[in-house]
Amino acid sequence: MDYSNSIYDSTGQDNFVSIAQASSMYSVHLLNSFLQQLLTTIDLDSLCSVYFRQLSMALPLAKIDLTSVQDKLSFGKENTSSPVIVTLPFGTATASTQDLFAVYSFIEELDRQERQTLAHMHNIFSQPLQHALAFKNMKLLMTKDALTGLGNRAGFDEACKRLAGRCNRHNDQFALLVIDLDNFKSVNDNFGHQEGDRVLQEVALHIQQALRHSDEAFRFGGDEFCCLLDCETSADLLAIANRLHQRVNQCDFMQKMKISCSIGGAIFHPEEHPDTVFKRADEALYRVKLSGKNAYLAA
Repeated sequence: MDYSNSIYDSTGQDNFVSIAQASSMYSVHLLNSFLQQLLTTIDLDSLCSVYFRQLSMALPLAKIDLTSVQDKLSFGKENTSSPVIVTLPFGTATASTQDLFAVYSFIEELDRQERQTLAHMHNIFSQPLQHALAFKNMKLLMTKDALTGLGNRAGFDEACKRLAGRCNRHNDQFALLVIDLDNFKSVNDNFGHQEGDRVLQEVALHIQQALRHSDEAFRFGGDEFCCLLDCETSADLLAIANRLHQRVNQCDFMQKMKISCSIGGAIFHPEEHPDTVFKRADEALYRVKLSGKNAYLAA
C-alpha cells in the first residue's frame, strides 16, 4: 500500500481510504479558505496552528500531535479518557518529511466521509509543511555563527524579541549577559588569526557548558558574546556569570593566551524594550572594563 495515496484509520473496519475519493466530500468554501491560509503561512508554528484551527472546523478534532516534526509541537488537548486516534504519515519521501507523521485525536469515531475529509486535508497540509521546514532550516543557517556554532547577531535579535514578547504576555522576566574578552587583540597580533579563532571557539564552548538547557548563547560580533537566560533573580544571574568566569580562568589554553572575560548583566522587566535591557547590560560591561576587567557587574 502506498501511504502517500491513502489514509490509515486505526479505529475503522475499512482501514485504508483513497485520497482520490476525498475531495468530492469536502466543502468548496472551506477548502478555499483552508488553502488560502496554508499557502500564505511559512512559519512552522503558525502553519500548524492554522491547520489545527481549520481541521477543527470540519471534524470533531481534540488534538494534533506533531512532535515528530518538532519537539513540543502539539495543538489542542484530549478531553476524553478514550480518544479516537488516527496516525498518518507525511508520505512524500523527501529528506525533510520521510520519517514524520501526525497523530490526530478525535472526541468520537469518524464516519467514512469524515475519514475522507481528513485524508484530503492531511494531504494538502503536507506540501506547505515541507516548505515551512525548509524555511526553518534556512533561517537556522542564517542565524548561526559559522565559526563558533552559536547564534549570530540576527539570531540574538530574533530571540530577544521573541522572549520579550513572551514575557510581556505573561508578565514574566528573562536575563541577559554581555561578555567581552579581555586582551583578545594581543592574541591576533602575537599569534595570528588562526589562534584567535581557536580562542573564540574555546570561549563559545565554555559559555555553552556554563549555561543550562533553557538558555541561549550568541556571538554578537568580534570577541563579544551574549547570553539570554531563563532566570529572574540577580542571584541566578550572578551564579551563571561566576560559572563562566571559573571555566575561562581555569582553562590552560586561556591562561596561555592571557585571556579572561568581562561580563555585564541585566534582568528584563515586562514592558521594557529589548534594546533598553541590552544597553543596561552593555553599560555594566563597560564599567567592568574601566575598573580592571575580568569581573562581573549587574545593571
